[in-house]
Amino acid sequence: MKRAASVAASASFSTVAAKFGAISTGTKTADTFTDVLGGKIVVDGSAYTGTANESVYFTVKTAPTAAGSVTGLSMTFKEGVLGTTNTVTATGTGATETFTLANGVKVVVTLGASATLTAYTSGEMSEIAVVAASSAYVKGKDYTYTAQDLRAGIIRIKEDGAIKGGDTVLVSASIPEKEYINISMFDAGDIKGRFLYNADNNNGPNYVVEGWNVKCKTSGDMSGLIGKDFGTFKIELEFLDDSMNHPDFPMARCTMVGYPSDDKSTSSSYRPQY
Repeated sequence: MKRAASVAASASFSTVAAKFGAISTGTKTADTFTDVLGGKIVVDGSAYTGTANESVYFTVKTAPTAAGSVTGLSMTFKEGVLGTTNTVTATGTGATETFTLANGVKVVVTLGASATLTAYTSGEMSEIAVVAASSAYVKGKDYTYTAQDLRAGIIRIKEDGAIKGGDTVLVSASIPEKEYINISMFDAGDIKGRFLYNADNNNGPNYVVEGWNVKCKTSGDMSGLIGKDFGTFKIELEFLDDSMNHPDFPMARCTMVGYPSDDKSTSSSYRPQY
């Protein structure tokens, strides 16, 4: 499965404590953080070199020594949960400093004339969510299927994956050349035929029931389609008049043919006493 159009890598602020400021959108969604002291941090993930999404954790270790200048600013960055924490220090003295991480993500700090950044205390940390560039979706992460699903052409979209409602996806599949048996269901209308019931009881008399002109249709729900046994469904029968061909038994004939022990005499027609 592929995307209808490739998606470029991106980065956005996902978690920043409210006491430090607020997240907003600049040129990209949630790419700007404005500190309560006026300084701004913009994250740019377009040059991200990773092939998987990851989180970047950062802190403002040391605030600038004066408003309007990045002099004295140092920040810590950790790429991924298991990454190593690195401390970087601003090299310029102006109002702007760009930190480029090893994975290509850029963090740009801009300070207005009277703006600065709030220093984090021990244990405080903010998070940047980085999304890798992608042209294809990943099985097991964005979608999944089983061998049984494939037989019916089913692909299951994972709720926590990258495919969202309304997205256009491209699906390629290889279908082996094969003759398949197709059965048209539930469109036959009335089915007419003959009916024969041949009892084989363990106790009591056995009967043979014959119907000359019978209409049948399915009734109720089909059940047991998944299981080791055969599926089942009910059939309704309607016995129709066939006086022309069977004047003595116009609808049907029920004949008692014997007992399991076969120790009683029978006749060829229905006997009410049984």
